[in-house]
Amino acid sequence: MDGFNSYYGLAPAAGLRNVAADWSMYDDDSAVLSALKVKAYAGTPVNLTFQIGTVAGSIWVFLLKNVLLPKPQYDLSGKRRFVTFNGARTHDTTIGAKDAFQITVQ
Repeated sequence: MDGFNSYYGLAPAAGLRNVAADWSMYDDDSAVLSALKVKAYAGTPVNLTFQIGTVAGSIWVFLLKNVLLPKPQYDLSGKRRFVTFNGARTHDTTIGAKDAFQITVQ
């Protein structure tokens, strides 16, 4: 953090990073969730996109490439069943590509 009175650094820091995602969602019979579960059990990588915000200029889009999904875990403690994917890690498309993670502000 080189910036004075700022939340953002002025220059990137060198070094490797590990990027992982954890999320939960209501379990249902939708085609998208069923496909994610199948790919998790098969070890097939997927691309994930997360969007935060809805106002133009404050929309942050996170793209995670070649994510290997962990086996889903189920939570039956509430009225609705949750499915959780913990520790989904991203990987570069090729060695040295450095494209596993991308942020876009729209």
